[in-house]
Amino acid sequence: IIADLTVASNVLPATYGTGNLGRATRGAAKTLLAKAYLQWGAFGGGNSTYTQAETWLRQVVTEGTYRLLANYGDVFTQENNGEVIFDIQNSRFPGLGGYLCDQLVPRGANFPYCDSQNPSFQAEWPFFYSYDAADKRKAATWLLTWTSRTGQVVPWDSTQAAVNLY
Repeated sequence: IIADLTVASNVLPATYGTGNLGRATRGAAKTLLAKAYLQWGAFGGGNSTYTQAETWLRQVVTEGTYRLLANYGDVFTQENNGEVIFDIQNSRFPGLGGYLCDQLVPRGANFPYCDSQNPSFQAEWPFFYSYDAADKRKAATWLLTWTSRTGQVVPWDSTQAAVNLY
């Protein structure tokens, strides 16, 4: 994988036009290469693998194609933003895309193109409680209220059962 990603990091373009969103870029190859070095380091590869990971990641940062957004919450509301190095392009237009959002949203929620009946991807309690109450990322990361199709604002409540919109 290291040989393949090293070659890819040299031949892939830095960006694509809008007609090719979702294709791997030079930054994606370098980031995945760094991840491979980190994994190798975690399984006995030694300190040099961590140095290699840092080298590749510094290249991604200094090339200037990617950047951190000023508002963390914008990562989730602005498609293909400056923080996105590589992601799956998902759409719910007829004949295109997938049903991933059906697995994430609450039952009966009023989200475009999502008609969840039984969401199956839910976070573990320790992860939820690991956020400090003052952490600004918490509100952007966790959906604690939503508006149902009937217009009712439904607050999250850990005591509710699936039959009650959870």
